[in-house]
Amino acid sequence: MSNKEPTAARDVTARKQAEEELEKYRRGLEAIVADRTAELGMTIARLNQEILARKELEQTLRETVARQEALLKEAADTRKAMLFMLEDINASSATLARAKDAWQATVDAIRDPLFIHDQDHRIVRVNQAYAAAAGVPSDACIGTLFSDIFPKLDRPFKTCLRALNMQEEEEEEELYAPSLEKIFKVRTFPVGRTAGERSRETLHILEDITEAKRDRASQALLHELDQRILAGQPPEQVLPVLCTGLLDLSGAALLWIGGKEPDGTISLLASVGRDGLTADQYVTDRPLRWDVPGGPSLTGLAIVTRRTHLSPVEDRPDLP
Repeated sequence: MSNKEPTAARDVTARKQAEEELEKYRRGLEAIVADRTAELGMTIARLNQEILARKELEQTLRETVARQEALLKEAADTRKAMLFMLEDINASSATLARAKDAWQATVDAIRDPLFIHDQDHRIVRVNQAYAAAAGVPSDACIGTLFSDIFPKLDRPFKTCLRALNMQEEEEEEELYAPSLEKIFKVRTFPVGRTAGERSRETLHILEDITEAKRDRASQALLHELDQRILAGQPPEQVLPVLCTGLLDLSGAALLWIGGKEPDGTISLLASVGRDGLTADQYVTDRPLRWDVPGGPSLTGLAIVTRRTHLSPVEDRPDLP
């Protein structure tokens, strides 16, 4: 047997062992690679999830920032709009104040008393002429029943009641104010009414027609006297008519007509008085004369001088 055979056998055995070791190492390496690959895959998946979550977070942040920017812009726009609104309100307030002042100046330029009241007949606006007629400052009139100030009445105007009850047209009525000894034509206008509703406020203008009525009454009296004289009526029928007419025109308490007699006395030709007042106490109880210059009789002075003489009764009770 040759010495080479054991050596070859050992070489084959060593190679086979080496191959087995190599195969074992390869299989271990493959297992390690598989484990590492699986771990790497899990890591990559986790990273992808984190990247996706980060992207979602970034999108959320961008949307939040966009919303905040929009809110900030809206807030800025709102603030700007509010500033504009405040400017508009201030401008409107100034315009309303100017309009109110212009309205007040306009109504104050009206010489006739003018006032507006609400549905409860309480004054809401007046002009200076009304305040002067009432004898009350303008501010003190506001909120007060007009019938407690001017004109003093126990009820509202008839035209006022009709205006409040949806009358459409302007209404008028006449009123005598004893405190001023004047006659007013009351003109009534509904204010602030909408279709089918009652008037919320009522405007009254009190036009002074005292002189106009006196003029008309004077013309009517003169016409009546002319007709009576043309008809041939005697003085004792004409003079009482003249007395009555003059009493109404003058507003006096007593009016009488005296005649110039040749003996210097003054006779009572006609007289008329209010509340039963007569001229007898002046003429019958104390005969008056016209022939005494500067004498105690105003009638005598009027006869002598052919001029009107006036004297308040409280100043000269001895001179009728």
